[in-house]
Amino acid sequence: MRIATPAARGLAAALRYLSALFSLSRPSSLIGDAIPLAIVLCFAMARATLAASIDVGTANGGNWLITGGGAVDAPAYNPSDLVGTISITSNGNRTGTFVPAASLADFNGFWYADCTFTLPSNAADITLSFSRLLADDRIVLQLNGTDIGDYLLSTGGVGGPGVMSFPPGPPDVPFTFTDQASATITSGFVVGAVNDLRLIINNTGTASPSAPTKTFQGSGDFTYAQLSGTVTYSVPEPGGLSIVAFAGMAAMARRWQRD
Repeated sequence: MRIATPAARGLAAALRYLSALFSLSRPSSLIGDAIPLAIVLCFAMARATLAASIDVGTANGGNWLITGGGAVDAPAYNPSDLVGTISITSNGNRTGTFVPAASLADFNGFWYADCTFTLPSNAADITLSFSRLLADDRIVLQLNGTDIGDYLLSTGGVGGPGVMSFPPGPPDVPFTFTDQASATITSGFVVGAVNDLRLIINNTGTASPSAPTKTFQGSGDFTYAQLSGTVTYSVPEPGGLSIVAFAGMAAMARRWQRD
């Protein structure tokens, strides 16, 4: 979604003012009024920008593609009983339907989900704001391969030492959880290219932060991930608007001269 800045929204008002000036009789004082306004308008248009935002939250499962349990880039499920989450199965546990190409037989407790977004080559002021990062049982959030958040369910989001399995999967490696479940990120983006936001999830079936990653331990064992997030950035406003402004002023000047 893009929203015009105040500079752009002021274009119509400025042109209406110029039109009023030129529609009057021809006192020389009008030139002194119109020219400074025209100059200011041109500078404002040259500096105008548009704001854009991208939803990267898990409430929309269509944002995310899951790899794990035999699946590669399969559309994520949004379990109806786990609102706002995504999972590798339709209900978040072993009794549900696995994403295409995945199966219980191939599921070892490890899976990850990718959300990609493209930034224009002229994007500026790029920010990722995220919150509500959580999972059953542990999760790491990465932006273009760099850890930017994590959550450990077994400690109630307190953090601390434990283990984690990263792509392509087990074995687990030592990892210290920081409970960075919300943050605003302003670096690490790739401008003019595709960026990747990745959720890495481990199922353990126990409350120990050092428990190994493993498959479902029963019908009451769940695996899911949740994230709220938005990427925002700004881009220069299309130069065509400046051309429109110049053309409008020129047309009004010609009409004034004819009068």
